[in-house]
Amino acid sequence: MKKNRLIVSALSIIMIISLSACVSEPGKLGVSSLPGSLSDPVKDVTENTINDTSSASSSLSSSEVKQKEIHENEAVWAVYWDEEDVIRKLADRSFDTDIVCIFEAYFNDGYDLVFNDNAAALFEKIKTQPECSEKKFFLTVVNDVVGSGETVQKDTKVLYSVLSDPKKHAEDVVRLAKKNGFDGIEIDYEKIRNDIDLWDLFISFEKELIALCDREGLEVRVVLEPSTPVSKIDLPEGAEYVVMCYNLFGYGTKPGPKADEEFIFELASEFESLPGDTGYALANGGFDWDLTADKITALTDLEAKELVSGHEDAMQDPSSGVLHFTYEKDGHKHEVWAADDSTIEFWRRILKDKTGRDVKISLWRL
Repeated sequence: MKKNRLIVSALSIIMIISLSACVSEPGKLGVSSLPGSLSDPVKDVTENTINDTSSASSSLSSSEVKQKEIHENEAVWAVYWDEEDVIRKLADRSFDTDIVCIFEAYFNDGYDLVFNDNAAALFEKIKTQPECSEKKFFLTVVNDVVGSGETVQKDTKVLYSVLSDPKKHAEDVVRLAKKNGFDGIEIDYEKIRNDIDLWDLFISFEKELIALCDREGLEVRVVLEPSTPVSKIDLPEGAEYVVMCYNLFGYGTKPGPKADEEFIFELASEFESLPGDTGYALANGGFDWDLTADKITALTDLEAKELVSGHEDAMQDPSSGVLHFTYEKDGHKHEVWAADDSTIEFWRRILKDKTGRDVKISLWRL
């Protein structure tokens, strides 16, 4: 018995030394693959920290971070304004899932649904790629109004209009998805927040949509903002719910990570009450804050990777797993926060620790 205890103790020491090596030089971590609300979108703290070897948020080994596998029932968003990178990353399988959500369909100023021409062209290109032959494609529908004069993002006026006839709107959405050969529909209607009257209209529409899609052989995903009042509404079964776990810091805020441990824990605590296995959306990339000019610039994964490569002083924030550093350019002081592959896996571990299951991740964006 004493010998067994000695063996266990020795193994424990080896494990601790190994884990310590993973976190001892966070400044040497690089941004390897970074994919925002879906149009680019709080905090029950545990005693676990990034240095706690018993925590699900402990640093990962390089083999775990670099492992490329198909994440079943997980999703990535493909955006038309970054077509070249989307095609390359799908071929590279940098975050390989079996669902690709094509962003986006929206409304014109007459409140008719429109599938963006560039998004349609992107869909035609990628669905013929060999690496996409077994993937399912979802059409993402957003409540933006794109008119001849201006664009209004996340417009609730259009929702009040189209959701007043929930059956017709469901039929319009399904017709557009089937016409373009999609396997499913993703609804990303935002800024509803605490408007319970609008939520009632949305739920009536969602029930119609789920029933119609069931008859037509289509799947349904519904994206929810962190501000969704889940305790005050009764969302129906039959759809996969995906909660945005980002935009903690960004436009209009001081510098910081898109998500951290507290933020993710609180969201998981609140949204696990939804029907089915709740999915969670994570975002890579980040932001470059120009502190001198009080400006902010969004960074894609490749932009962040390039920027970080020139800064060996980049450090990994222990509460979020996000890389951050400062630099000066043309007399302006900048602060950068950006997520990489290891950050995504750090967040995934947090969600698993909180929910007790392997959660389905949706990644914004390719």
